Amino acid sequence: MKEACRLYKEGTIRNLSHLSRTFGVDRKALTQRVKDYISVEAHQGQQVYLSTGTEREISGCLQVLSQWGWGFTRSELSDLVQEYVVANNLDTPFTQGRPGRKWFDRFMRDHPELSVRKSEQFSETRAIATNETAILDHWFNEVLKKTLDDAQLHNKPENIYNVDETGFITDPTSEMVLARKGSKNVYQKTGGSGKEQITMCNKQCSWL
Repeated sequence: MKEACRLYKEGTIRNLSHLSRTFGVDRKALTQRVKDYISVEAHQGQQVYLSTGTEREISGCLQVLSQWGWGFTRSELSDLVQEYVVANNLDTPFTQGRPGRKWFDRFMRDHPELSVRKSEQFSETRAIATNETAILDHWFNEVLKKTLDDAQLHNKPENIYNVDETGFITDPTSEMVLARKGSKNVYQKTGGSGKEQITMCNKQCSWL
């Protein structure tokens, strides 16, 4: 099947009937693959109800969303597909348009760039402070510099202390979300600043 698709797409042989007979593959299945209705990797006899292009877009969106801290769970992906199926009036065997586990497993096989990862909870306020370059530049180039100037501490490292506060969530929750395979860290933003937590503050002088 793969070789037949390759020859057709390269323009070597454009006769689908000839390719079907030569390689012993179903003509309809071959047509679906060369027209990109379904993936070339899809097994023969396996029905795919979303086009290859649509699934490729879904995969790309899932990767971007996970990078932004809004990774989708398997259930949320099924909800998304259900909305698409219903909105476009697609004819599928899904119950009320919502795909099940078999569809999900097939989707993951066809999109090896995705993987299911355990996310780490990250409050939205911390995510913004961490990712916004302007905020960090303002802190180091304006706030910190002004403090050092006002207190005349530029050449007095023995009077400079670093104080770091961190919180340990007592009831952490994490979910298995879809992300780009090989992602170093997969964070999941939370609406607030986190649940009940234990706060620890560490102070250390920068002068040795």
